[in-house]
Amino acid sequence: MKKSLDLKETRSDLVSKLEDLHSVATTSKRELTKNEGKKVDTLIADIDALDVSIKRSEKMEKELRVGAAVSGGSISTPKADKRYSIQNAIQGMVNGNLSGLEKEYDQEAKRNNKITGLGVPTFAFGETRNNPQVTSNASGIIPTEVGAWAETLQNKTVLGDLATWMYGLSGDMKLPTLSGTTAGWTAESTAAAVTTATNADTAIGSTTLQPKQLDAYMDISKMLLAQTNSSVENIIRQDMNNAIASTLEAAVLGANAGAAATPQGVFNAGTGTAAAAASYAGILALQEALETSNADFGRVAYLTTPGGRTLLKNVIGQPTAGTAAAGFTNGQPIWSEDLIDGYEARSTGNVDVAAGGAPDQGLVLGRWDDCVIGQFGTALDVVVDPYTLALNGQVRIVIMSYWDTVFRRAESFQYTYI
Repeated sequence: MKKSLDLKETRSDLVSKLEDLHSVATTSKRELTKNEGKKVDTLIADIDALDVSIKRSEKMEKELRVGAAVSGGSISTPKADKRYSIQNAIQGMVNGNLSGLEKEYDQEAKRNNKITGLGVPTFAFGETRNNPQVTSNASGIIPTEVGAWAETLQNKTVLGDLATWMYGLSGDMKLPTLSGTTAGWTAESTAAAVTTATNADTAIGSTTLQPKQLDAYMDISKMLLAQTNSSVENIIRQDMNNAIASTLEAAVLGANAGAAATPQGVFNAGTGTAAAAASYAGILALQEALETSNADFGRVAYLTTPGGRTLLKNVIGQPTAGTAAAGFTNGQPIWSEDLIDGYEARSTGNVDVAAGGAPDQGLVLGRWDDCVIGQFGTALDVVVDPYTLALNGQVRIVIMSYWDTVFRRAESFQYTYI
């Protein structure tokens, strides 16, 4: 007997064939031919039979405690995930005829998450895929190509490979933190004097990830949604993903206290020093503070604003040997080849800029694996609004997701303003 996962992949292949037949007829604006109708009837019958087999197989696997990853009824398979189209899902919601694979994912998302709009699996925004819709007839492809598409300009993101990411959280999550262990020398006990070992006195604290709602939206023309060009599918995914990622990172690299709807930012959670002009001495002070706190390992890097980067590239750091103390004119800039004194350095507009006059460019040296970013839920809540901008021929897409961030140790993030 086949496993339910294999049966689901077979079902996905049949649904794909069914969609191809439907697409050919729809594109050509005609009814199905007699031969196509027979194929459709056969495919539907086979899919119905597979549904029965899948249900039976899942029940057996549950009873036998086999295949726990799929026993919950998830339709997700590598083939199905690859064929999912957010463009088709949006069109289906606009036209009131959500169907096929996109409808199945929507139904599963609503079973497992609190969703009021369109349920979109989180993987849909995780990477760029080609549009899975194909036709067997050349006339089904729109002859006029969509021109080069300009994405919205977002601050670039820099935390992807630095922070620690957790996905699919279902509730508040506590992250325990040890405060440190103390050791000491103990003299040998004698009859006259009994000595005891040093009390380690290690306190265990915790920080908690709690979901906070992050909203983003974009306006898409109905004409654009009707295109079959694969770049449309990709740009919808990428542009919305960029908006979410940039907004999230701006909160993480900001100064919010985290007490309300916005996650705590590093310029509130970390350890700050007095504002000072950009200087090599100031850079060394940050490094000394991080090393003194025993946090100078792991994914350590400097982050600052584009303005901070410019300042540091214009300030000469340590002079070359034999150079007179005044001027340091033969030395190297503090920021050189995306390094600051040997540590990786990155810049983004997401880093906090203090209100008021100069100095106002945030600069933080952090052990970034102590920054934990959590995403809650297995799907995103997408509201498809075809009415607000109807006169403009546009559809507004509002996407709601839930995130939080935790900085496990304040001393792992040393910051200042330059």
